[in-house]
Amino acid sequence: MGKLMSQKEVKRAQVLDMLEEDKISQQEASKRIGAGTRQVRLLSKRYRAEGLGGLVSKKRGRASNRRLDEAARTTAIELIGTHYRDFGPTLANEKLAELHGIQLSVESTRQLIIGAGYWRTRRGGTVCTHLTA
Repeated sequence: MGKLMSQKEVKRAQVLDMLEEDKISQQEASKRIGAGTRQVRLLSKRYRAEGLGGLVSKKRGRASNRRLDEAARTTAIELIGTHYRDFGPTLANEKLAELHGIQLSVESTRQLIIGAGYWRTRRGGTVCTHLTA
């Protein structure tokens, strides 16, 4: 198998075992798993064919499809550090789009600024403070 199973996947295996042994119905299995009956049928079929490995997410260990391109990320961090170090995320995002043609979401810009150490969130809330550099 090669990958560790999450608690959710272990629970699915236990429920599917009970389903295979006819101890519970497909509807009961779907309630316990938190998925529809159609999904339970698909999981059951894959579990029978592949065993425990069939229940482990195929996406685990792979990068997200929505991940920011590394070149855009590097460019944005450099520009922010050079020109917009003392800007908040919203204004920095607007300047990146307006002057440099880099289209990011405000949240992505915020995460980049925090990750680069140009911005720090306060511990208990959403208010941020500027870092001096």
